[in-house]
Amino acid sequence: MPFSTGANGLIGRWPESITRIDRRRSINVQAGVDPTLTTSAQVIDALEEQFLQNLMARHPGIPYSFEGDQADLAGSVGGLLKGFVVIVFVMYALLAIPLNSYWKPTNILSADPFEMVGAIWGHAILGLELSFVSVCGLVALAGVVVTAALVMVAFINQSVRRQASIDATALYDG
Repeated sequence: MPFSTGANGLIGRWPESITRIDRRRSINVQAGVDPTLTTSAQVIDALEEQFLQNLMARHPGIPYSFEGDQADLAGSVGGLLKGFVVIVFVMYALLAIPLNSYWKPTNILSADPFEMVGAIWGHAILGLELSFVSVCGLVALAGVVVTAALVMVAFINQSVRRQASIDATALYDG
């Protein structure tokens, strides 16, 4: 596929300097992706499968890495997911204390995997890739789901107690 079918090149004079990373010369290639045509993940996959394999076959030993937004996104999402695991354990502890139970918080937190699956399916159905903002939304949604489950459990417990008190008064009357 010719370069011109997927990109517009801009040739010009740039500041003359030699960029080095770890005392080795480096070259930076920057690109912007039109989201109406493709995603950055598809571009990176195509680069790795086609262009970079051919380049590495012709010139073995040339290191390359994806930096910038892609590296920042991968690091941020990884850190956010690690933080999410810590948050789940903290939520469990904070629920176990007032509920005086080890089992009830597990029931409440068991709603979170369903929320995650639904959100990931929604992204897949709409053809969207998981972005940093999406993962932040998943973490926030986990808190909302836990709150809703906690309200539901409190309502059920209150209804059971109310029914028990009605049954107890009926026994004493008759």
